[in-house]
Amino acid sequence: MGVLKMKATIFYALVILGVPAFVGLLVGTIVVVPLARLFLRWPRVHQTILPYLEVLNVYSGAVAAIFLCRSFGLTPSLMIPIIMAVWIGLYYLTFRLSLRGLFSWLFGIFIGWFSVTQLFSL
Repeated sequence: MGVLKMKATIFYALVILGVPAFVGLLVGTIVVVPLARLFLRWPRVHQTILPYLEVLNVYSGAVAAIFLCRSFGLTPSLMIPIIMAVWIGLYYLTFRLSLRGLFSWLFGIFIGWFSVTQLFSL
């Protein structure tokens, strides 16, 4: 029982530090950057649409959180996307960034979380 508590503590510390969100940024950028370049070439697409592409970054962050949780041998709980949402919310509100980006992140976290958990029936 002590090993499971230690694994859970390490896992939630990684989530609080933002490791799944960072992994999501790294993986999602591979998809987002070519899409952003493609959208900017279109004459009617404005740069205000680009923050909504961050949904792909956060979606991959939610997937990374689920797979990290499963690799620790834990059952995913709803606390994981809540912790990620609070972390991102504090970041956006502290630095007074665009609310469009914040809503994009929150939407990506919860859509990623619920779609992957339903897909794999975790």
